[in-house]
Amino acid sequence: LGGFCPAISCPAISCTDKPQAADAASPFALPSRAACPMRLRITGLSARRQVFVGAPAPAPATEGGRQRPPGALECRHAALDELISLRHAVLRPQGATEDAVLPGDHDLQTRHYGAFNAHGRAVACVSLMASAWADQPAWQLRAMAVAEPLRGTGVGSSLLSYALRDLALLDRTRPIWCNARLSAQGFYERHGWQAVSDPFDNGAAGRSVRMLRA
Repeated sequence: LGGFCPAISCPAISCTDKPQAADAASPFALPSRAACPMRLRITGLSARRQVFVGAPAPAPATEGGRQRPPGALECRHAALDELISLRHAVLRPQGATEDAVLPGDHDLQTRHYGAFNAHGRAVACVSLMASAWADQPAWQLRAMAVAEPLRGTGVGSSLLSYALRDLALLDRTRPIWCNARLSAQGFYERHGWQAVSDPFDNGAAGRSVRMLRA
């Protein structure tokens, strides 16, 4: 990631000298560096913080062996209808759009988050829903998805970190768990989650493992 914003502990994503190539027709394409803001801008809205990040990057275009995402991204709370298209494209591509709507999506306690490009289109999403763990109140992380052109760039990590910090403002005591696809298990382990089950079949999501945030 491009830097660190100490004021709100938010990882900064910055522009690159050589924007990542993407299909111009892709709805998830990001703008070129020329379209990026030339300074870091942060606006605080209590629990609904909005983070706009876009600054010239003096560092190399890769970090830790991974390509940096080009352009400016905004991590924020989101409405469900802002995320359904991305969920459908990434998580339920063989089904109907309504298959991407999950039980609990409309509950008042559910918190939806997205990372949005300069065109206002979601390129990553995640939801946190009130649940239970060992018969105690908990949160379940669901529907984590990143647009294919931006996988491996750190966008998912930034959004996950943002969502968990935001949730901590509301509730630091409940455990957080998820059913992770086996292909995503390593991602969660790198963020401190632990597998607490053997792999199992999880319907449309395929082979999964239950994970708990340590």
